[in-house]
Amino acid sequence: MKVLLIGNGAREHVIAETLCKNNSVLLYSYLKSKNPGIILLSKNFEIGNYSDLDKIKKYAKKTSPDFAFIGPEDPLNNGVVDLLKELGVPAVGPTKKLAQLETSK
Repeated sequence: MKVLLIGNGAREHVIAETLCKNNSVLLYSYLKSKNPGIILLSKNFEIGNYSDLDKIKKYAKKTSPDFAFIGPEDPLNNGVVDLLKELGVPAVGPTKKLAQLETSK
């Protein structure tokens, strides 16, 4: 199973470690900056801005994940779940409209 992880923080590192306990998981990560722990766990990774939806879309198409997990608020607020949904990739995280409930505080 291919999993796309978006995020590079401690929360995402723990999620990456937990996902990789299952030997059938292949982790692909999109990070805004390097996290050596996540990179070691990933089959492949991409560094880029969370607002660059075109780059995220290209990476998702390249890796063809079965589902995605988005940790940070920025990509959620930018509409990455909506983007992934258009590609047919289920994602753990709210759509842009729902994410605004959290980020508008």
